[in-house]
Amino acid sequence: MHAKKVKYYKDLKIPAYLFFDILETSDLRLLIIKGEPKAGKLDKAFSKIFDLYYEVKNDGKLKLILKTKKNIIKLYRKIGIIEAVVLSLVQFSFPKDKVKELITNLRKGGININENLDLDKELLRVLKNDLGGLRTHLALEEHNLKELSKGEKSSFEDSIVALEGVFNFAIDEKVSLAKYLSYQRSATKKVKASKK
Repeated sequence: MHAKKVKYYKDLKIPAYLFFDILETSDLRLLIIKGEPKAGKLDKAFSKIFDLYYEVKNDGKLKLILKTKKNIIKLYRKIGIIEAVVLSLVQFSFPKDKVKELITNLRKGGININENLDLDKELLRVLKNDLGGLRTHLALEEHNLKELSKGEKSSFEDSIVALEGVFNFAIDEKVSLAKYLSYQRSATKKVKASKK
């Protein structure tokens, strides 16, 4: 039996529009080219892409906006995973070894469950308190992003149009993130040179 090929974006070769779509939607599945990556692979891949972008882009406010968006994406994923595990434990009967495995996964996510107490009460506590805290953190991050983004309504498409205006040629909307960043640097240099 052949192993299924799994391909997903892991570097700045990702089409720039996909990178910005992920920042907008928090949907890491947009990284997938084909197959089904193992758990955690997409998180690591996006973190790497994000960090590379962050290194290349040298704009303090933009870096803060991007870092906040990255935190929001992580919080959405964490909340979703914890909810799924807790609700599975509440709704279904699992063998003891599977319950232990799911509790271990919750602990890896920073959620502590006291196995000496009633499991249903502990799960209810997690839903109310722990997830409530994460949702509060998420709301704060989203508020911070809203404040940081005031006046920053430029979309990827707006940016491409602006670059096309500087260079007087069409830029493919599927341009890689690396090339997009190069265009931005070149455009900045060209505009600065024209002001001299």
